[in-house]
Amino acid sequence: MKLRTRFCKKSSIKASENAAESTPQPNNYPLSCVDWSSNEEIYFVSDDHQIFKWSDVSRDSVEVAKLPDDFVPTDLHWLLLGGRSSGGGKGSDTLLICSSDGRFIILNKSARVERSISAHGAAISSGRWSPDGAGLLTAGEDGVIKIWSRSGMLRSTVVQNEEAIRCARWAPNSTSIVFCQGGHISIKPLAANSKSIRWRAHDGLVLSLSWSAQSNIIASGGEDFRFKIWDAQGANLFTSAAEEYAITSVAFNPEKDFLLVGTFNMLKLCHSTGWSYNSARFTAPSVGSFFTLAWSADGTQAACGTSTGQLIVAHAVEQQLISRNLKATSTSRKSIALRDIANGSRDVLDFPQRVINFGLGYGHLVVATTHQVHIYNEKYINTPIIIDGRNDTRVIEVGKKYFL
Repeated sequence: MKLRTRFCKKSSIKASENAAESTPQPNNYPLSCVDWSSNEEIYFVSDDHQIFKWSDVSRDSVEVAKLPDDFVPTDLHWLLLGGRSSGGGKGSDTLLICSSDGRFIILNKSARVERSISAHGAAISSGRWSPDGAGLLTAGEDGVIKIWSRSGMLRSTVVQNEEAIRCARWAPNSTSIVFCQGGHISIKPLAANSKSIRWRAHDGLVLSLSWSAQSNIIASGGEDFRFKIWDAQGANLFTSAAEEYAITSVAFNPEKDFLLVGTFNMLKLCHSTGWSYNSARFTAPSVGSFFTLAWSADGTQAACGTSTGQLIVAHAVEQQLISRNLKATSTSRKSIALRDIANGSRDVLDFPQRVINFGLGYGHLVVATTHQVHIYNEKYINTPIIIDGRNDTRVIEVGKKYFL
């Protein structure tokens, strides 16, 4: 399993397959606000106040809105009302952007500001929609976490102390919040009269958090050059070896047991239990620290924002399935190599669209792309059956006579 990345330069935002072709621009603002508005589009904004949309189809970006000059963004998160599985896109999706002066704004799909609210007495470090879509949280450097309705009405103040909150995330079931202050991590249940859990997590500041929807575990990255994995009661499940630099970002995949870890000039793809599949290093050009990581809703791509203002899109490749004499390996975002181990034959199957998922069994390979399903028989590999109009296929099970 490996990561394959491509750069997206922000001046023209042309994607490049060769990292050496993309060089950091001088005076680029750090890119710490990045998220997917669908499985094909990325929104991002930095200190230049411009909101851009980058398309995976056109490989180009357009400016969709401009923020006020006194609004310096610190976090960005899309609420996709089409559901976690759909990737959004029903016209009522909503964008949350937080600022360094304690304000947050809510924008509609057309990037028109619907609400602007002064929420905190200091910078908002995290602003996140709840997984159930019922509301949002804001966490600030004033040591306060507040819960708001989807329309921006204050519901409650759940945490209030004097220590700055660096990062906060929802539990997958929307009933608790995990947040970090200094070297400590805390879990705050939202039920009445429930007690918080707090523990010392890292030597130095905790810089990033992620709560897995797949396995209900928490990942943290810190200034001690390590990333760690915890259960929902705060017990340590994994501690990494020390990297060369601080771990500035972590993100669990929403669909698969992957954890993406970002540090200075390096991305690491890990299993959710901690062990590493592969590392991607960036030295020519240097991209700096990875400030933010965001997986697409279908779990096939990750958008990454860096301290030099680069937008980088990563894909997990070399995923393998083996069934009897057949081995299928994803070699790129649009191709799969099918090998017959018995006779040594090998075919490379290219697809017009990005591969979302594939299944192998009983002499058949079933491949789902963004809008099609391709069915291959090992005896007639050059004449697949193609079904149009199927999108967002998450699970493929191949049986002896049927597939699901």
